Amino acid sequence: MEQITDNQLFDELDFTQPGLADAASAFRAGDLATARSAFVSHFRTRSYPVALPLEKQEDLRGHGFASREVTEEADRICDHVFEFVGHPPQKLGKEIAWNEDPVDYEQWAISFNRHFHWITLSKAYRTTGNEKYAQEFVAQLRSWIAAMPVEIGTRWIQAGWAPEGKMSLSLDAGIRMGQTWVPAFYAFLDSPSFTDDDLIAMVKAFRDHAVYLMDPVHFRSLSNWGVMESNGLYHIGVYFPEFSASGDWRGTAMSRLHQEIDLQMYPDGAQIELASGYHHVSLRNFVMAYEAAVANDLPVPDDYLVSLERAYHYSLYVSLPDLHMPPVNDSGAYDIRQAMRDAHGYFPGRKDFEWIATDGTSGEPVDDASTAFPYAGHFVMRSGWNAEDPCLFFDGGPYGYGHQHEDKLNIILYGHGETLIADPGNYQYDTSEWRRYMLSSWSHNTVIVDGQGQHQYGKPREEYIVDEPLPHTWISEPGFDYVSAEYGEGYGPDEDRTVSHRRSILYIKPDIWVVTDILVPSDDGGHTYESAFHFTSDDAEADGLCALSSRQDGPGCVIYGLSTADASLRIAKGEREPNLRGWMPKDGGISCCHPAPTAVYGFGDKGTVLATYVISPIPADGSGSIASVTRIPTSPVGVSAIAGIIHKTDGTQMYFVQSTAGDQRVYVRDGETDAEAGAMVVDPSGRIEAIHLANGTGVWGDGMKLTVGDTIY
Repeated sequence: MEQITDNQLFDELDFTQPGLADAASAFRAGDLATARSAFVSHFRTRSYPVALPLEKQEDLRGHGFASREVTEEADRICDHVFEFVGHPPQKLGKEIAWNEDPVDYEQWAISFNRHFHWITLSKAYRTTGNEKYAQEFVAQLRSWIAAMPVEIGTRWIQAGWAPEGKMSLSLDAGIRMGQTWVPAFYAFLDSPSFTDDDLIAMVKAFRDHAVYLMDPVHFRSLSNWGVMESNGLYHIGVYFPEFSASGDWRGTAMSRLHQEIDLQMYPDGAQIELASGYHHVSLRNFVMAYEAAVANDLPVPDDYLVSLERAYHYSLYVSLPDLHMPPVNDSGAYDIRQAMRDAHGYFPGRKDFEWIATDGTSGEPVDDASTAFPYAGHFVMRSGWNAEDPCLFFDGGPYGYGHQHEDKLNIILYGHGETLIADPGNYQYDTSEWRRYMLSSWSHNTVIVDGQGQHQYGKPREEYIVDEPLPHTWISEPGFDYVSAEYGEGYGPDEDRTVSHRRSILYIKPDIWVVTDILVPSDDGGHTYESAFHFTSDDAEADGLCALSSRQDGPGCVIYGLSTADASLRIAKGEREPNLRGWMPKDGGISCCHPAPTAVYGFGDKGTVLATYVISPIPADGSGSIASVTRIPTSPVGVSAIAGIIHKTDGTQMYFVQSTAGDQRVYVRDGETDAEAGAMVVDPSGRIEAIHLANGTGVWGDGMKLTVGDTIY
């Protein structure tokens, strides 16, 4: 598609802007050649607007500004060797076709058109001064402008325009304008290879993108797309004030960004898609617009940063002790350390941000307390922030506005420096059986009901956003935490709601979790259930209802199973029939799966069924804290409850109970409690060391209320 003419370009300029007097005079005199020369000279010599330092700009590999890796990769780019979206490097021909898809995965071509590799060329050029990098940039720029619009796959279009019949990748227009084109423009401004014609062509392309992004059709509210589109539009308005419309571009973009902060960020700080990586896609784009405004003394709304502080707070306190956010929904584990360095700069009063940003050399230690994010439904039960400290993440929240997985009530276990029970995280956006598996309940640590997984997909997306937190219970005390949430939205494509699933977790600090699944049918028929736990270990073994994961020279974990119904345990690894079971992405990648040992507990019956799993990390030397777990009976018969004793290796015994919520008492041997869940810790001599009660007032033995210090045997 042809660009606007030079005359049309000059007609759209604001000649009152500083530095444009010579260009204005020549244009009004009809001397277009002199006007072009003066216009280009203005850009090459102007000191405002101020671009952010090139070293702050991200390329695809996170290379440092002057690192050897930058020039090595820039050399490969000059040879048309490109590497995107987790696939091996691909060699393209001398003439680039911008919709090439050498790996048969449209996201490869989509990533190619975002031009992050131009940041690599920019860094290599500014480091070395070698004109070959500028020449390659110019060749690709002119090739891309000439090629637009480019069709990708069967449905997408890449352009600064919007042809009919295709879905515009407007987020990529935002990415180019907000993240890759402006740094490249500034990096090559003084290169002799970046000619006057090239510069004017690029300025026209910036303008084309602005017109495209101003169109409300290309603004996707309530998603990371909308934030990227708005950030891109804002950058054009900031860095090209020469256009008469630049004020409207900035104003529209900032208004949209301000609106999206309120719409996308829950009061607890989580972004509505509830995927760690996309949380930071939105957050980073909000911040990039803010940085451009601050660098150029432009106004931002007074409350712009308020929600962003909450977003950084969420990022920190939802993270595991390795400082990675959990890989939930379409996201890998997200390293927060650079984000915390950024946050410390924006919020110097947050001493916890400073502590992480400076690796603990200044600021104040991060709060060790467990944390609940009620709108996200994310609950983190932790014993501390040291890399070895045990921690469990529980997802009891909404489906998420986008990039969702069928994984409500999923858990992730961390301990001794490793993730031990894992969420699969992301997988490439294709239509393969592996992608379907990764989206399904079968790949997550939750329950399958009657051979069917959870099914929330297909509703109007607005239903996936909550105005208030979903019902849940959260209690956090110095010695224990308790959380409980329910899934009742249906199983299988018919969304059968006959059975509801409640998962309740009692955390006995520092290293024991009592996880109980409560399955409640609304009919009188029998039902079957499978509860899975995906290990990251090399192998695992089953002994009765005890599952033990193990890896060579590394930590593992143990799960002791109990159930009110007949139960079984098997270790699934690399199963393909009747369903995929026991697979995880290989080495954290997104395009290949490998067999992974998975503890699968099977049970079923009529009526309410409870299944409990006592879970604890084991260090590399194998010295776990639990020797065994035994079930003990409960009464009366009409009360749905399960109880047991955790026998620790030091002789301590932990009596625990979990019941359905209500006013009834549960009787366990000679004792009773009115608690929904609880644990009583007894030392080897029979002395009560601790009593932990969730929604209860006490424990009684032989009619007497027991207290810490009493002896029970």
